[in-house]
Amino acid sequence: SAAFFLKSFGVQTGLRGMWWLTMALVVLAVAAFCYGNWNLPHRGAAVRHLMGKALPLLVAVFAVWMARDAVAMKAEARVADVHGDLRWEPWKPGLVELARQKKQILWVDYTADWCLTCKFNEQRVLSDPRVLARLKELGVVTIKVDLTSNDPVLARDLARAQRTNIPVWLFYPADESQPAVLLEEFISPDDVLQVLDKVAG
Repeated sequence: SAAFFLKSFGVQTGLRGMWWLTMALVVLAVAAFCYGNWNLPHRGAAVRHLMGKALPLLVAVFAVWMARDAVAMKAEARVADVHGDLRWEPWKPGLVELARQKKQILWVDYTADWCLTCKFNEQRVLSDPRVLARLKELGVVTIKVDLTSNDPVLARDLARAQRTNIPVWLFYPADESQPAVLLEEFISPDDVLQVLDKVAG
């Protein structure tokens, strides 16, 4: 679990942020070592107070400061995500509307690195060659809304699905007058194939 969430943290803050957080944990471990090693009954009172309490407290405060800075760091903007022949465009304002104006079929994936169900669905569906072939046949435009960093702008876009939790997949027909089809929770390749048939008309 720790490794999984550290990976998610690295996605949000970049390599520098993950390294800074790791060092903060190391510094915190040093504080714990000082407390455990010097705050012992057989140590002198001065040693216990100075080395066993004051020093660990100062080191721990420094570790917290480092962790706070790590959380504030931002990763560089992501480029398009490619899965085989399937290219996911990162969401940006107006992208969905532009694609709909061009009469294109859309698949919008609301996901996050910390969402285990999202990752399970993506792996399960995108490993099915039938799905990939159908997406290519229909020329589906795939857009990924990455909610890993809890960006409020991206979170507000989720409101178009009238949902607050992920995973959420929206499939838009080429006909602008037709509403999007929603898939959520655990999604199978057959679910996606049925929706693609529906939005293809």
